Amino acid sequence: MPPTVRGAGSRDLDVLLPLVEMFQAFERIPFDPAAARRNLARLLGEPPLGQVLLAEGDGQAIGYAILTYGYDLEFGGMDAYLTDFFLIESERDRGVGTWMLGKVEEAARQAGVQALHLMVAPSNHRAHHLYYRAGFSASPRLFLTKLLAE
Repeated sequence: MPPTVRGAGSRDLDVLLPLVEMFQAFERIPFDPAAARRNLARLLGEPPLGQVLLAEGDGQAIGYAILTYGYDLEFGGMDAYLTDFFLIESERDRGVGTWMLGKVEEAARQAGVQALHLMVAPSNHRAHHLYYRAGFSASPRLFLTKLLAE
């Protein structure tokens, strides 16, 4: 049975959290279970912030993607960041990532997104190949971050 992707909702929180933990471990992002639960629950409960897509195969969660929304005049309106894109190891290098990325782009277009952005670790060559092949390119600008939370 081929995999499927669907929009996740609040009922999927407990299915998504282990995937988020695996993603953050892979990306070497410190994982705080309480903060992850709180932040993911907010995103799932407030659609104007973005959307979470859940990939399933044979009745099991095999991956997820998170899109968060913004607005940018340069890109003609609404844009989105693909903040998380994760597949369990057994689903990689089988075309599932390419297929799922297509589903992410479709969901973004349906939401009115004009430009889709993402960040990828310089060392993650597997992901670079996937994203470049899908039509992403390096931005002519440097991405900078300033944390505002106390």
